[in-house]
Amino acid sequence: NGDYIPVQNDTYKLGNSTYGFIAFTSNAAVSKTLSISNTSFSASNTYTFSNTTLQTVDSFSSSLYRSVEYLVQMSDSTNTRYQVSKILGVQDGTGAYVTEYGIINNGTTLGTFSATISGGLFSLQCAPSSNTTVAKIQRITVAV
Repeated sequence: NGDYIPVQNDTYKLGNSTYGFIAFTSNAAVSKTLSISNTSFSASNTYTFSNTTLQTVDSFSSSLYRSVEYLVQMSDSTNTRYQVSKILGVQDGTGAYVTEYGIINNGTTLGTFSATISGGLFSLQCAPSSNTTVAKIQRITVAV
């Protein structure tokens, strides 16, 4: 039914054992990527920009995943500027396409995003407005 069900002491399960379930003992921590069925959830990735040229901030295998959703938090603490936005992306094996939406900032856009496919990788790229910008990125990918 989707509820957490106590199994024993501090172990919990999510879901029905007929269809499979995840068992947690105490807290569950994922240090890199958690994959459930055809969806992959990536832990946060931090990218520190060294200049204002276009840079790859995240990439994944284009043969494994067709679409992606990013939550991107950008900070330029030197200039007290902050931004958060969502980015959706899809790829067809030769081209990569993204759109950024839900952009919230305190006065100034901190970067522009694009994507490419090269060497079997979908790459999210960003040209920051300042070389003191840091991006924290969460990614959810869906299988081909």
